[in-house]
Amino acid sequence: MPNTIEAENSIKITKEMADFDKVGLHKGIQPANPCLAQLEREMKRVGRQATPENLFEGVEILFEDDAARWVDSSPSYRKIIDNRKNATENVVMEFEGALQSRFPSRRAHFLDERSWREKIGNFNQK
Repeated sequence: MPNTIEAENSIKITKEMADFDKVGLHKGIQPANPCLAQLEREMKRVGRQATPENLFEGVEILFEDDAARWVDSSPSYRKIIDNRKNATENVVMEFEGALQSRFPSRRAHFLDERSWREKIGNFNQK
């Protein structure tokens, strides 16, 4: 019986590792937002905080092809990822902004009310 209790306690202490297969690779073909959101969600699922260090660890593991080349082509981002233990939230925000600019969402931009009305007005018969 003591072995069972010890085993249960060791299971409670051990944290589950994030399953990066669930997140998927970011190759630069798709927008960056879903990859970042899935990475953060997976970390939270296993009880890990989405700290700057954990985010950049995920980037190091999950980025391939165009996305990896983009990181490697920027000495400052490569240095941040290599020294991820010292990364700050400000660095994360800067990196995410640059990443989203490089790999933007392909969704159609919604028209605001004024431009929507202007476009409809262009179709009115004279």
